[in-house]
Amino acid sequence: GAERCGRGEHPGHQIPSANKPVEPRFIMLEPIREYAWEQLVPRGEVAALQLAHATYYHALAETVSAQWDSPTAAVAIAQLDREYDNIRAALQWACDGGDRTLGLKLCVALRKFWQRRGYYREGRAWLEELLALDDNTSDPAAVATVARALYTTAWLASDQHDFARSEQLFGQAMALRHTLGETEDDAHLRLNAARQARVEGKYHRAVALFEEALLHHRSVGNRGSASSGGLGQSLYDLALVRREQGHFADASALLSEGIAFHREIGEREGEVVGLLGLGDIARDQGDALRLREYSERSLAISRDLGIRWATGFALNNLARAAYMEGDLPGALALVDESLSIFRDLQSDASRAEVLITQGHMLLAQGDRPSAYTAFHEALRLAATLGPRLMVASALEGLGSMAAEQGQAVRALHLLGAASRLRVHMGTPVRPADQPAVEHALV
Repeated sequence: GAERCGRGEHPGHQIPSANKPVEPRFIMLEPIREYAWEQLVPRGEVAALQLAHATYYHALAETVSAQWDSPTAAVAIAQLDREYDNIRAALQWACDGGDRTLGLKLCVALRKFWQRRGYYREGRAWLEELLALDDNTSDPAAVATVARALYTTAWLASDQHDFARSEQLFGQAMALRHTLGETEDDAHLRLNAARQARVEGKYHRAVALFEEALLHHRSVGNRGSASSGGLGQSLYDLALVRREQGHFADASALLSEGIAFHREIGEREGEVVGLLGLGDIARDQGDALRLREYSERSLAISRDLGIRWATGFALNNLARAAYMEGDLPGALALVDESLSIFRDLQSDASRAEVLITQGHMLLAQGDRPSAYTAFHEALRLAATLGPRLMVASALEGLGSMAAEQGQAVRALHLLGAASRLRVHMGTPVRPADQPAVEHALV
């Protein structure tokens, strides 16, 4: 995600009047703002103004969060984009001795915004800093806020594949809720464990846990979107692992249900995830026409909504479509754009997948040194962060390179290692990639 930057020295800039509606922005010229600030300090009004400023932006974030799974979400989220410097200023004030509980409430309200924009690193940094502040309060409301903040931090950590930290945070949150006399199931822990199992290549465990989560959401009538960690997420998580296992019909049915569900509730971000998944199936099956169709639709929506991670994956799939259609220069341009997004988001696990795409294209172009660099970097990232499936794909890329260079023993060694890994995971080679792997073995 984005680094924590762009914060002004004075957390009181761009403060709306209490007598005006919430929507308009009040932007003062810098000299006037500085002068006003200087007048407030000797009058002892700074603390009250900073509190009012943070309270206002917490209310704004809560209002936007309440509209997330609705047709008005895009307009509401645009308010957060416009006011994000002010929001950062409010968070900095909370960290610097302001109101810790208010800062944590603001972070909780910002969770889905941070996830959509790819600000995982920044969001976790604010939360970890606030959670680390000493606060021995026994006030139940404050304790409940800390528990919600722990859940929020746990999900952001899980999104970054930091599963050990996520499990720890979920456990702390559940312990706090028990002290308040609240009981709940371990759905959060199950989903985190399922994600971890998939990244580690333990697909049987991942499927079992995701199926449990989906069954639970259906049984309680959950109507939460993919971005809310509800039914939508369970549908898509299970579809992902079923596709990677080669069960395309199952995956397609789950994705289609997810798309219909998100359209019904008017949540376009969830629709994007489903379209990306259908594009992945078309890619795996070598269907360039459907791959382009789904990828163009998902790209249009993700760009409109500012979902950068989804934009990156849509571009990667469009690059694959162009490559299948014989447009190598166009494919390389698209994959470069995708890599740029994931570098900016510091999403190394996603970058590994795109580097494998790039490696095959560079190899087709005859640029073996650059292809080797792409495959090798993808292997390094996937081996460190996962998913293990990308380790197998990177090994296959390196094996294909070795075969093309006449290094038969090395090719057999690399392709054999990839094959053993796939057999262990239960994830066969994509049908679209099977001819290339067989050619390399020959």
